[in-house]
Amino acid sequence: MRPRSLALAAFILHLLLASSSRAEDPRTWLERGSWFNWRSTLPENRGREVRIFYITAGDPAAPAIYFNHGWPTSSWDFADLFDDLA
Repeated sequence: MRPRSLALAAFILHLLLASSSRAEDPRTWLERGSWFNWRSTLPENRGREVRIFYITAGDPAAPAIYFNHGWPTSSWDFADLFDDLA
């Protein structure tokens, strides 16, 4: 199995196992986070602005873990892991 396929399979397994034990609902998750606007500087994007959601937790002096995603609900996919990693 290719590394990307293996990572996707592990992620899907996590979602299946965690889906019945969510610590909080999506609305609470959304209320814990914040938004900022970012404007693309690439010519092909013609200065388009997008709204980006982010959520933080834990000690600001501790090393950070950054989860980068592109799907609209992808931060929610990490909700069950979030507080344990903070």
